[in-house]
Amino acid sequence: MSSTRASVRAPASMTMPCAILFMACPAFAATPEDCFKKTGDAAIVGCTLKIEADPTSGAAYNNRAIEYRRQGHLEQAIADFGKAIEIDPKNARSYYNRGTVYLALGQTSKKKDFFERAIADFSAAIAVNPKYAKAFGNRGLSYTMLGQHEQAISDYDQNVEIAPDDLNAHTNRAYSCLMAKRYDCARADTNKAIELDSKHYKAYRTRAQLNEAEGKKDAAILDYQAALKFAPDKKTANVMRADLLRLGVNLPEPAVDAGSKECAERLASAEKCHKDYLTQTDDTMRGISRACLAANCGSAMVMKCPLPPFCTQ
Repeated sequence: MSSTRASVRAPASMTMPCAILFMACPAFAATPEDCFKKTGDAAIVGCTLKIEADPTSGAAYNNRAIEYRRQGHLEQAIADFGKAIEIDPKNARSYYNRGTVYLALGQTSKKKDFFERAIADFSAAIAVNPKYAKAFGNRGLSYTMLGQHEQAISDYDQNVEIAPDDLNAHTNRAYSCLMAKRYDCARADTNKAIELDSKHYKAYRTRAQLNEAEGKKDAAILDYQAALKFAPDKKTANVMRADLLRLGVNLPEPAVDAGSKECAERLASAEKCHKDYLTQTDDTMRGISRACLAANCGSAMVMKCPLPPFCTQ
């Protein structure tokens, strides 16, 4: 695992809890029990009181870290999960929780180091609890993000063996099977995922990609249309529209003002992916950045945004 420490920063727009900034806190009578009974700032204050009273309370550190994670205070979350692990090295949950923070950071930054840290934490959780289905699933997802699909499939196999109806495990294994060109596996898992949730757009999109890979254009179009129908937001829907446009299916949508927030966000995402592609030296990460660029440029084209040169080259 790389020894390089990548910067961990929460989004600038996040506001810190009153307990961190030493500001006047909301008018509630906080108690240490709030650490385990409440959420949000009330839980953070309660956990801080609990830790002051009992610095060996790993559960308090773990709970405070969970609240920090929810609020986007990732450095504090990682630090508190680390303290919980230091106090109780046999607590699989603390390793797992810290791993989810590293995985999320990897997904947003595309930095390999975060995925490696996530894998280390999920592996530690599994060493403590060999039946920890979610740890197998998220370690598999970390391997997927690194392009190590055979390792990912092995972990998803373990996840499904422990939890046969885990929707995410089937969906994620389907994608890794597709990338590994294990098409029978990919089809079985997408079908199972759709059986578990008939409105799961990710499963439809993966099956559409599988149909494309097998030369089944008509079936691919039907699945992309289903994915579009169940897309959870406009951003995701535009990705599906771009997929359909690529296959010659034009679904007209009112043009978005070229100066709109939607265009600005989409083009900013495309520019970031383009910069990542140019600066990455790892082939797998370059592939991820290239796919990110194609998706964002495709969505911008569907939205009729003015395309920058790197989207048309």
